[in-house]
Amino acid sequence: MLSLVLLIIVASLLIYIFWPREVERFAQELILTELSTFGFSKVEKIETATIGNVGTVSLKAGCYDLTANVEASQAESIQRGLDKTYVARPNAHDIVADAFKSLGIEVLMVKVTELKESSFYSKLILRQGNTILSLDARPSDAIAIALRLNSSIYVNSTLLKEVGKKIC
Repeated sequence: MLSLVLLIIVASLLIYIFWPREVERFAQELILTELSTFGFSKVEKIETATIGNVGTVSLKAGCYDLTANVEASQAESIQRGLDKTYVARPNAHDIVADAFKSLGIEVLMVKVTELKESSFYSKLILRQGNTILSLDARPSDAIAIALRLNSSIYVNSTLLKEVGKKIC
């Protein structure tokens, strides 16, 4: 029995010595499930539209397009993030992005997680040094901030298939 325990310890140490990054990644996924993208699809394309005071945001991932209504100002801010254009007076998304940069906060990703009572929900995953923080955020706000900081956006794959439109 003791030899089995020693064998496991030695094997674990060897794995860590030869593959430290993989071990760290595995440990983070076990400990910080918020960082895992298992069950999520990476957004490949984002499109916006505005008609009057109603906007839409379309997230395209794989063969699905998930479209949601947002305020026109949110759609316009997301489009400015896509275009990397800035206006003379910064909006809240510009200010948050600038503050994150100044404070050394990295937006690791945005995850659109669920739909409840006609509202989409998302997580804004941040890192400052060794600290990881997962914040609840409106998807439109999280996406607008992520675009300004070149961060990845993911959508729950089940949600994408259930609510999204198949496009291929």
